[in-house]
Amino acid sequence: MKSYLLGIDFTSKLDLKDKIFVGRLGFTKLGSLKGAPIAAYQSYSSFIKIEIKENRYRVTMSGIKFKPTEININSGEIGIGQATEYSLKDRLLGTNILK
Repeated sequence: MKSYLLGIDFTSKLDLKDKIFVGRLGFTKLGSLKGAPIAAYQSYSSFIKIEIKENRYRVTMSGIKFKPTEININSGEIGIGQATEYSLKDRLLGTNILK
């Protein structure tokens, strides 16, 4: 499991301590987006912890932040740039989904 997780670009920068992989993922995108909602197309960053015990594992992600792509259409021209990043927590609290 250790060599597998450290060999994948997504998890290769995690530190291993007592069968627990921990670290911060830089802004990345999901690999397969077929059938995924449009929000999944945004780059995201988070703290991740992967705990391994007796051939089972638990993945915990926290501090999730998104960096959306901004698309502007003016006079028939399309401009693409990076919008301001935001956290999942702020978005959910701001829309009253979580209270």
